[in-house]
Amino acid sequence: MKDDIKAVKDSLFEIVGHITTRTEGLEIRFGIVSYRDHPPQDRTYVTSVFDFTEKIKRVHKLISSLKPSEGGDTPEAVADGLYDARTKLSWERDAY
Repeated sequence: MKDDIKAVKDSLFEIVGHITTRTEGLEIRFGIVSYRDHPPQDRTYVTSVFDFTEKIKRVHKLISSLKPSEGGDTPEAVADGLYDARTKLSWERDAY
């Protein structure tokens, strides 16, 4: 699992880099929603929302801080993560 998480983090760093390089001069914000197993498999959190920010160093720090949990075979809270991304991030009405 650690190798998988490292690969995901590396891909996220690459995506953030490509987006920021190709959109110089534009206001670009990144937000992160992480999710885990539903309790009782994991009791740390179901979802964790890091609201949009323009601070790329902050985004890199958030990505670096993501860690896998040692949950069981219950399904991860993917739907909860998507719901929180839609309802808890500070989306701008005029954003594209």
